[in-house]
Amino acid sequence: MTHTYEKADKRMTSAMCITKLATAFGVTSRWMEYYEVINTPADKISETSRRKKWGP
Repeated sequence: MTHTYEKADKRMTSAMCITKLATAFGVTSRWMEYYEVINTPADKISETSRRKKWGP
């Protein structure tokens, strides 16, 4: 009985680890995007947003 629980627990731990890594990666990429926007000059930002509105 204990052995089965142990196996399931190990599987859960690895799944949790993968989930945590994926979450961390998602947060990091989102933060990098935000950081890029901050460091981009305002005229460049308005230019890209204008391009997005009217297509390529």
